Amino acid sequence: MKKNTLALTTAHKDLRLSWAKDHMTWNNECHKVVWSDEKKINSDGPDGFSYYWHDLRKEEEIFSTRPQGGGSVMIWASFGWGGKSSICFVESRMNANGYREVLKKRLIDIGSSMGESDWTFQQDNAPIHRAKINLTWFKSQKINVLPRPSLSPDLNPFENLWGVGVGVGVGLGVGVDMCKPCVVNPVFVNGVYINDHTQKAHNVSPFQSGMWSSRYHQYGKWHGPYLFSLLFNDQSMKATGSGVDDVGSFTIDGIYSLKTSRLGLTKQYKRGTGNPLENLGHQVTIQLAWNANNHKFEGKWFVQTSKYHGENKFELKFDQKHKRSPTDYEETWF
Repeated sequence: MKKNTLALTTAHKDLRLSWAKDHMTWNNECHKVVWSDEKKINSDGPDGFSYYWHDLRKEEEIFSTRPQGGGSVMIWASFGWGGKSSICFVESRMNANGYREVLKKRLIDIGSSMGESDWTFQQDNAPIHRAKINLTWFKSQKINVLPRPSLSPDLNPFENLWGVGVGVGVGLGVGVDMCKPCVVNPVFVNGVYINDHTQKAHNVSPFQSGMWSSRYHQYGKWHGPYLFSLLFNDQSMKATGSGVDDVGSFTIDGIYSLKTSRLGLTKQYKRGTGNPLENLGHQVTIQLAWNANNHKFEGKWFVQTSKYHGENKFELKFDQKHKRSPTDYEETWF
């Protein structure tokens, strides 16, 4: 059987050789690079995996496909010396604007954590990646992009990860994390964030102890507002609270940063309260950033249980009508 390969011209080969020579002395420079890639996964098996290594001491694996196929999904992920993102599901037919939105939501927050403060972003030369509007956006965000010669997937170590993670994990039925935030709350709260709404100076800290009004979007509509208490401790940079919504009674634990104006909360529902169909005694991860223009925190909630997976919008606004002192909450919360 003939082996398929990329049709490299002499020009392609020269560019690849030049790129290799320019980077062959890299050492710690590699620590600054955040590698990224997309991958299409078919339900009846990953693209391009027609063969597998077979242990002769074990039985052969039987792989079945459906006549019309089982559909497919497109995923995006990134990793660097300092860590990795979660696998994020994106639109299968993404345009330049859609790709930029993925980077805004999934990359900006954690780039400096995976690389370093002066991190460099790596992507392939897909048309939506190299679109003029996206190259201009990279410059406006002061994100360095690592040049890469065309037809050179082997220069991206992500290809090895796809080969192992997708070929083995998804191909053999091991699922990937869905409806989970790409980063844990501490990374989200303390990460670098570039956004005009959140980087404005505040005369008053947005983190005020008292009653807060919240609402969340689920099942195609907004739920709320619901009031719950929050106490912010500027020494420990932790937040605690409690409340009740249409799911049930809950407690709140979280962390926040005065520098980034971000808030990461974990909502723990008390089983046996509220709606028995919705309340599984589960946790909800909430990640919010302060919007100075709207005077409220905005972000997303994430739930992943054995019975339900979901994520959507979440908003939190201080309720001036129910403002109370921190000592009031020490009596009622603890």
